Order: sequence, then C-alpha cells, then structure tokens
Amino acid sequence: AVAAFAATDEGRSVFGLHYSRPEEGDPPPKITFVLQDGVYGFNVEYTEPAYTRAPWGGSMIRTGKHRVTKFFYESSNVLKYMNQLGLKDDARIEAKAGIGRFEEWCRSGPMRDEIEASYNRAFFGKVAKRYSTAPLHTAADGAAVKLHGYQNEAVRWAMERGSGILGLDVGLGKTFTAVALAREMKAMGRARKPVAVVPKSVAMNWLAEVQRLQPGARVLVIGESPGKAGRNGKPGKSTPDDADTVAAKMADAAANDYDMIIVTREAFQRMPVRAETLARHTRRDFLTSRADALDRGTGSDKKTAKLQASYDKERGKRTIDKDKSAIHWEDIGCDMLMVDEAHGFKNLMRMHGRKAPKYIGASSSDVAKRADDLSIKSRVVRERRMPGESAIDHRNRIGEDDDSTKETGDGVFLLTATPMPNSPLDLYSLLEICAPGEMRRRGIQNAREFVDRY
Repeated sequence: AVAAFAATDEGRSVFGLHYSRPEEGDPPPKITFVLQDGVYGFNVEYTEPAYTRAPWGGSMIRTGKHRVTKFFYESSNVLKYMNQLGLKDDARIEAKAGIGRFEEWCRSGPMRDEIEASYNRAFFGKVAKRYSTAPLHTAADGAAVKLHGYQNEAVRWAMERGSGILGLDVGLGKTFTAVALAREMKAMGRARKPVAVVPKSVAMNWLAEVQRLQPGARVLVIGESPGKAGRNGKPGKSTPDDADTVAAKMADAAANDYDMIIVTREAFQRMPVRAETLARHTRRDFLTSRADALDRGTGSDKKTAKLQASYDKERGKRTIDKDKSAIHWEDIGCDMLMVDEAHGFKNLMRMHGRKAPKYIGASSSDVAKRADDLSIKSRVVRERRMPGESAIDHRNRIGEDDDSTKETGDGVFLLTATPMPNSPLDLYSLLEICAPGEMRRRGIQNAREFVDRY
C-alpha cells in the first residue's frame, strides 16, 4: 500500500520522490518500500536518458536511455520522521500531516478493500491452538496433588513451544505446572537436568511441592539448606548456604543427575561463567543492541569505534563478578532452565540513540545486573547441543563466530503472574531472555526497534 501510494502524484509529493518521468514507450517506474541498512525508504527503479560528453568537448549529447535505481530515505520530513532522523516541531507537524494524507488515501483509495482484507488476515485471522486438558502421561499415581485441566494444557503448550512465559495468575499453580513440565520433559528425553531459579523465600516451598507432585524425586537445593526436623516431624527453619557450601553443591550438581535442581537467586548470580562465554555474549549483545546505529554507520570504522566505546562504558557498570571457581555454570549441564517470579529480572534492555517515550515507561537507566546475568546463562542453555543434533548442525544453528546474531534454541521457561508490571519493555526483556528468536523473526533486534514497531 505504501509503494502504491508513492506511485501517485500525491505520494511522490508526500515522500519527496524526485525522478525522471517515463517517456512514451518506457516501462513504468518500479517502486518498493524496504528496510535497508537499518532505515526505511523507497527503492525506485526508473528509466532516464543517458548522456555522454561530445568528442569536441563542452556540451553533452544524448546517447539513449538506461535503467537506474535510486534509494530515497530522507527526501521528505515524513521519511525523516519514520527513521527518527531528528526533526524540529514545524517539520514534525508537517510529517504527521503527510502520514495523515496516506491514511486518508488508504481509507478512500482504490486499495481500500485489499488493505482491509490484508489487515484482517494479519490481525484477526489467527485461531489460537487449543491443547488437551486431559491428565499428562507421566502423572504419578502416588502424587498428593492432581493438576487442573488448565495446568495440563499449559504443560502441553510449553512442551510444543520449547520456551516461553508461563503467565498463570496468582494462586493458579505456576509451581506445580513447572514441576510437571520438568517431569514431562525428562520422561520424553528432552531434558536431563532441569534447574529452577527461585527467590530464597520460596526455595523450601519448591522442594516440598516437588516432593508432593513427584514422590521420591531426587532434588538438590543450592543456596538454602533445610533445617532439622522437629519432634512433630516438620522441618525446621532453613539456613542460607555459605560460599563453600554453594561450591560443593555445584560440584555435586555437575557430577550427578537430579530430577530437579533448585537454586536461589543469590546462589545463581554467584555462579560464574567461563571467560569465552562472557566474551561471546558481550560481542553479540553489542551487535544487536546497537544494530540500527551500526547499520546507519556502515563502513565507518570511526563510528563503530565510538559505539563500541559507549557500549564498553555501559558494560563496565554491569560486568559479572569474576570468579576463579573450578565449577562454572556451563559445567552443571543444565538443559532446561525455569525462573520463578521472572518479572524480577526486568530492565534487561535499554533505549539507545534517542530519549525513550514517557508513555511506554521505557527507561534509559542502567541495565539490571541480575537480568544481564540471567541473559548470559539462559543463552548457554539455548545454545546447548540438543539430543540427536550433529556437531555441524549445532554450529550452523548457533553461528560459526561471535559476530553471528543468530538466536535459536529452547529450554528456557519464565514463570510470572505479572510479565508487564510497569512497561511493555518489561515483557520484551523477558522474551529476549527466553525466546529472542521470536523477535528476530519479526525484524526486531533491540529495545529501540521494539518501541518503534509497537
């Protein structure tokens, strides 16, 4: 529709498309609306006269015609507005008026029916898949708890998706649903060592609920130790693990198989990652978070160096503490990561290049260190070599080098009743942690592009 409008006299005026008019017998101009090098614009292919300088010098003589292509991306205030190139108030008003002319053309022009049908197909044509609410195949006969139908449905949804946000409301049983999901994944051979990251205050509750839903399960809790049982048989008050105990439990987790490994947030954040993992993540984070600026500065080493310096300065405020521990996060072999109360890991993404709009609540404050730590460790899980995956297929999936911005893989599930507590960017941050490939498939690489789109 945008390209069709641009082909009209009014559209040429709105978008500032200046090119040679076709002469009699010439093919019509071909106009396409594209995203090129990080900016929106028009590729216009048209025929124009060809000239060469006369042999005797001075004047130019026409020698025929040739087909040329020109890219327009800042030829009018409308295009500058679309690409956030910076406009004064008068120019911004003019740009919005131009957009209004396009919208009116859509409502009353020859393509109205086609635009309306296309819009309805895109936004109202999808029918959400329904999943069975019947009991799961792995439901334990001796379990003290039976899942509700909606919990069985949620487990089947998560199994098919492979990653995602389990957003059941407060009191609807997210913990039991997550435990059942882990049990189902292990039974199907899709997970060998599930890890649940939980607030310290609920670590013992998670342990109790795993045992209620899956009697006899082997469970390791890192970061908190249960107290001794009293005379009434009830466990005493739990105590936090010190650094040595956490290290010993990490070694245990790396060497042995458990049905579930429960880790408190504090212990999880103290788990170090290997230097090469951090370097790989940092490089890819730079390429995606500054993608639009890098595209606009293509070919400019000076521009890239400036962006890198800015990123390194920001990164210095959130660098993960170095640890010379013999056991790293990668050594544990986690192939399924579940994060309880995941809204506590927001503020992963920040805006770059311009002031964030107040209405969306997009903060330009420093990135939360806890969220960045989770992002790195969840990437380790997503980029693991999957069962049955060859070494070549694995390299092709995750990218051959640190400059690859491929985002594939699964195995990360976030649990929260409030995925968007303050801002749409909170939800985007969670999706970047568990399923960044969903955004990449939509052409979105960072917070700025998310705000611009939605």
